[in-house]
Amino acid sequence: MLGINSLSAQPANINKQQIQSDIYLAIAKAYQASVLMWEIDAETENRLSAQFSGVVISADGEIFSAAHVVHPGKTYKVMFANGRECNAKGLGRISIPPDFMQPDAAMLKIIQKGNWPFVELGWSSSLKINQPCLSIAYPESLAQRKPTIRFGYISSLKNEFGFLQSTCIMEPGDSGGPLFDMHGRLIGIHSGIRIPEEVNYEIPIDTYRRYRTALTIQKDYTVLPSDTDRIFSDIQLQRQATNYDPIRFKNILRKFEPACVRISSTINGAAQEILGTVIAVNIADKKNISSFKSLVVSKSSVIGEQPMILLANHKVIALKVLLRDKANDLVLLSPVVNLKTPIQIHDLQQNQVATNQPGKLLLSITGAGNIKQGILGSEALDFPKVSSYGRIGAYIDTANGQLEVLSVQPGGAADIGGLKKGDRIQTFDQQIVHNKRDYVKAFEKTMAGDTIITGISRNGQVSTKKVILLYPAIQPSNHPVEQFKGGKSLRRDGFTGVYIQDAVISASECGSPVFDLSGNLVGVNIARFSRANTLIMPVNKIYGLINSYSLQVP
Repeated sequence: MLGINSLSAQPANINKQQIQSDIYLAIAKAYQASVLMWEIDAETENRLSAQFSGVVISADGEIFSAAHVVHPGKTYKVMFANGRECNAKGLGRISIPPDFMQPDAAMLKIIQKGNWPFVELGWSSSLKINQPCLSIAYPESLAQRKPTIRFGYISSLKNEFGFLQSTCIMEPGDSGGPLFDMHGRLIGIHSGIRIPEEVNYEIPIDTYRRYRTALTIQKDYTVLPSDTDRIFSDIQLQRQATNYDPIRFKNILRKFEPACVRISSTINGAAQEILGTVIAVNIADKKNISSFKSLVVSKSSVIGEQPMILLANHKVIALKVLLRDKANDLVLLSPVVNLKTPIQIHDLQQNQVATNQPGKLLLSITGAGNIKQGILGSEALDFPKVSSYGRIGAYIDTANGQLEVLSVQPGGAADIGGLKKGDRIQTFDQQIVHNKRDYVKAFEKTMAGDTIITGISRNGQVSTKKVILLYPAIQPSNHPVEQFKGGKSLRRDGFTGVYIQDAVISASECGSPVFDLSGNLVGVNIARFSRANTLIMPVNKIYGLINSYSLQVP
């Protein structure tokens, strides 16, 4: 089986404009027919299941999806990307015991009459290894009503389970979602995954072609239907796209490699490593003399004490923390010596107006000679605090007219920080708090990892305690979606106006720069959010951080 890097047969001369144009055209054809679904009660319309994906394949509302999420006769809410909603009935599904894994094909039909957007069917029989493909589906982790776009390659035409296999990264919620070729034709339906991100199972579209008539019957098939349709062959085979390889565009970024550096620091006595992006700025001193200076932008929550750039041959360059932006998890650092970098501050200002259109191909530098390809998956998104809210491990409430610690969890942040039951809280995060309402208002501004200076009164003695808020306790999962190498970033939400991409950026590779195919800086990778999604802090936030520091320089 070949993977994404098995591209020796690819042509050396590739037109980057043609690649980007083909992707945009395919998305335009396929986007509106890719739908989000979940089971509902037919009478009350109350939600009854987790979300999953599907795709409309006819104007009268036939939908292809996966058997493991669809059941004959059940009712489903169908949501389009433009906000249009309707209901559908589950029709046929083919799921064969004992493992009920294959062929995993199912069909639904929209109940309401209408002229629905639909996609053109392709042929899985005409696919080739390393042929590019697009996923347009609804991962549950993002909780969005618009689909996410991912880009990849066909890596196996028929694996050991009979599935097509692609490198378009999937996760829960994508099940039943569509896989397209570069002409926007449907070539597969998402079924399952294995632990490596590049292993994603797709139901071949020819399976649906073969059993389409049988699937229109409201029936649960536990053996392959005897009623089969003729598949024919791809009469438009000549339309098949050239096998693209955006990794070959790494020469575009070769001059930008010095802009990515590896940083080491210490947090709570433990060494941490992360990447940073070097940007050249002109900063006027108090005599209004403008001078060149290199600054480094990185991920604040992973930059602790004594930060330094790690060079070859065990050499290091010390860094000074200039400014932290907690809301965006950015930190601005100054090296003790100027560094060479091709990224200029005026480039950031110009790139703020660049179009961030879903489907834009991206390239991330994660080390010398290491370029990772991704695609812009959506418009800007907000990620509220879910895994990054602070956990104090104490119950604090008003008692006898005083704000008091009523209980302390052993081993929690309050316990480690020295708070005890009976302590009266006078200040929290250096804010005066008189009651529970004041305390909650102050606490809402904090995040996990914050060091909170807490003023207390204990037995008539006034003192302060340093409490480092902990991250929420999350039970580990054995599901393959949670087992990818490197895992998620610890700080991965609590953001506004960030973008997502599907490049496999490990948690320790965050802080690295992201470019488009023209070499424009798009932003920096700020968090590995899930198996399929990495968050990008856009260039306007980086420019704002540097500009804030420049205004503070006397």
